[in-house]
Amino acid sequence: MSEKTWILLTDGYYIKLLYISENDSTLKTYREADFDNSSEITYSLITRYKIDHSGNQTQPHSEDVETTDYTLKTMSEFLESKLEENAFRNLVILGPDEVLTALENNFSTDLLNTIRQKISGDYMNSPLDKLQEIIAKASRKE
Repeated sequence: MSEKTWILLTDGYYIKLLYISENDSTLKTYREADFDNSSEITYSLITRYKIDHSGNQTQPHSEDVETTDYTLKTMSEFLESKLEENAFRNLVILGPDEVLTALENNFSTDLLNTIRQKISGDYMNSPLDKLQEIIAKASRKE
């Protein structure tokens, strides 16, 4: 099983996927270190197709890709599939209150059980060092 904690930043439309490894407590972005995970969720979010993990086929989405519901559902499905692959063990979510609530409503019980922290606010444009401070500060408050 992975020792990674994934950090999901979202405003309901856009996402950033980051991680912290237990071996190295520095916050990193998946865009730099793991293009496969980053590109998979990005592809799903910006097209009307999603990857069928069983056969690597693409399947059309019937939902309107411009809606928050589509984005939240796609994020939930992506995280669920990665949890099943043991890509992460813990999850930290940063986003506005209404987005955090909507995500939790879309999450399975297994995915809900991985949530280590929920941090309310819009941090989409925050630099990595600032995000690491925010996460560490929230962790100390628990």
